[in-house]
Amino acid sequence: MILESIMPDERRFGYFGDDRAVFGGRAWWPQGDVGGVPYGQGAVMSESYGADAVLIVHFAYVVFVVSGFLLIPLGVWRGWRWTRGVRYRVLHGAAIGYVAFEQVFHITCPLTLWEYRLRGGAGAPHAFVPRLLQTVLFHRWPSPVFTGLYLGLVAWALFYWWRWPPDHD
Repeated sequence: MILESIMPDERRFGYFGDDRAVFGGRAWWPQGDVGGVPYGQGAVMSESYGADAVLIVHFAYVVFVVSGFLLIPLGVWRGWRWTRGVRYRVLHGAAIGYVAFEQVFHITCPLTLWEYRLRGGAGAPHAFVPRLLQTVLFHRWPSPVFTGLYLGLVAWALFYWWRWPPDHD
């Protein structure tokens, strides 16, 4: 079941209420508690730290994808061998390919769901840096904009693979 089928479209682009919509109506995490503590009964601070940690990992994922588009041609120009390595190029292509796959098939990112779940459905973080990171990561643009952007980035990654093929050492 896709997320749009159970919630208004405007709620898909940020935090949303029914996290059971993932993967055919079954969530992929334990239901009802985090670390043995039921939601709404303590552990709020540790859940907030956990949610902030997930947000930072999510931001690092985005930085990896975006920086790859800058570092690959720069590395070719500067002669950096690691930017032509098969492992790096496959990881970079798979990272943007996964994001495009999620968008095309209307799957919400597991990191987004995990962060939302750890916040107990509260939405935005309270600390400055997590709020800043969340502002950078989440936008309220229409779905076709994201689809076009991600598919364009996949095409760009494929162009890089064709233009500067990885070394097979």
